Amino acid sequence: DLFDAGIRVPMIVRPARSRPVPRVGDTDDRLVSFVDLAPTILALAGLEQPAWMTGRDLFDPSLPPRAFVFATRDRMDEVPNRQRAVRDARWKYIRSDHPEIPNGHPLAFRDNQAMTREMRAAFEAGTLDATQRRWFEPVGREQLYDTESDPFEIRDLSRDPASSGELPRLRAALDAWLQPIGDLHEIDEAAMAESLLCKGRPCVTPPPTPVRQADRIALRPEIAGASIGYRWDEGPWRIYSTPIPAVEGERLEAKAVLYGWDESEIVEISKTVHDVGGY
Repeated sequence: DLFDAGIRVPMIVRPARSRPVPRVGDTDDRLVSFVDLAPTILALAGLEQPAWMTGRDLFDPSLPPRAFVFATRDRMDEVPNRQRAVRDARWKYIRSDHPEIPNGHPLAFRDNQAMTREMRAAFEAGTLDATQRRWFEPVGREQLYDTESDPFEIRDLSRDPASSGELPRLRAALDAWLQPIGDLHEIDEAAMAESLLCKGRPCVTPPPTPVRQADRIALRPEIAGASIGYRWDEGPWRIYSTPIPAVEGERLEAKAVLYGWDESEIVEISKTVHDVGGY
């Protein structure tokens, strides 16, 4: 579910010595998102954030606080149940493409739990109260919650005239976020999977290209995002990260793999290290 109980995740960080260390008892109520995790790790490592990343360094004091965070759900195992949500410091808005489906819909994996089966039996027997029943009732097209007065998101205010002014603002925020990043929800899942294949088979990663740099050998991926492995003299494979000293062995082999693709063929860079200079 896209309630805070489902999307809030604990995180423990040990501050670097170069960063201000919070005092015991300090709190930080900024809105943060999973998309901020990778840019933060890159910044801690002293690396530049790629332009395509939408997150931000959590510890950069020059950045203004987030106005909103966003959340999504699509298919729950065998059940399509697409929802999108936006939250600011106080208000949560949830939009469902399947308003007729309850959050507590039948689901083979979840229904293996005795607790779920017992709750469903109680719902069918009519012994749940109004709040408990809501999990088994259709969610509707839109939901609106005041997380300040209702932290467990029980009272849907989307039809409350006193809160209706929040709906246009949060709808617009969600639409503005979806527009630049794109939303593939209208693409059939089978068609999406087919688009990731090459003639119906997993694509094969191109092998890396060697580049001689003085007394070192650099291995360049031919497709962005591919990881490279190398080994000397048929020894153990190692993950490539920086140019390799050209003195470790006689025979250097390398291969590349992009997540979701098949590995490249193994290429022999040289029979002897000195032959690499031809590249």
